[in-house]
Amino acid sequence: MLNDAPPAHQQIPLISGRVKGPLGIGHLPRLWLKLRLHSLGKLPEGYRCGDGGSDAEIIRALGVDPAALLSYVGAESPDYVTLEAWLRTNAATVSSPELTDLTAAFETFLMPEPRRTEWTARFGLPDYQVATRLNELDDWDLVHAQIVAPGAPSTPIVPAISTSVTGPLGIAHLPRLWLKMLLHAHGRLPADYRYGLGGFDEYVRDAIGLEYAALAAFIADEKPGYLAFEAWVRANATNLTPEAIAASNAHVVGFEPPEERAAVRRAEYGVDASVKTGTALNDLDDWLALHRQLLASA
Repeated sequence: MLNDAPPAHQQIPLISGRVKGPLGIGHLPRLWLKLRLHSLGKLPEGYRCGDGGSDAEIIRALGVDPAALLSYVGAESPDYVTLEAWLRTNAATVSSPELTDLTAAFETFLMPEPRRTEWTARFGLPDYQVATRLNELDDWDLVHAQIVAPGAPSTPIVPAISTSVTGPLGIAHLPRLWLKMLLHAHGRLPADYRYGLGGFDEYVRDAIGLEYAALAAFIADEKPGYLAFEAWVRANATNLTPEAIAASNAHVVGFEPPEERAAVRRAEYGVDASVKTGTALNDLDDWLALHRQLLASA
């Protein structure tokens, strides 16, 4: 992909290949979103959709017919949890050593050449070579270009970067915080999403020593891409020690909300009590919001 803004009607699949749903299969939520977008003509040119790369690896490991999967998604427009239920019935397996190994590999697999050299040079990060991480930076470049493009529409964008995802600084939730504040500054953050105050936003800011007013002013004035935002964080955060980052990451990724609240949310999403963390629940919330948004736009 290039970092030119795709047409406004197209949508960047912001779910990382590193992120898992309740089945615990990496890349599956991203595959679901790409299939949904493709079925509606909203997937930007250059993104795979079930053919080749990680898409094909996951489909093969599941033992599901690719044509049947594409046909099901196109005809039924399932939400993510419903897709997982369909796979439980129609895939050869949803739990195998191969799927476990593939899921682990999404954290370490290096982007193939020549794209690896091209993209590490593009981002100025010679040692940042894992394919999923470079794809994340590409997604974030593209959504940034869409948001700041002259004449960009005011339609809301679901900030579907998981709290579990880190950028080059290694700070969980920081990419999500950047996107939410950027969307808010442009009037495109959906209602009920925080943008810098409260919740994980405030916790991470406090943990690394970022002052809200300065952060909000920088985002509003500069409209930075993600790497420019990280550069500003490096210069302005007062507590970027490895210990502070590790403690913040452990808290936000492992935090479990009170069970009475979690149970209400699980019932809405249609998942069982194995889904406990705030991060996993927020992912499902994003994916349900994406599903509803896509249904409304069909």
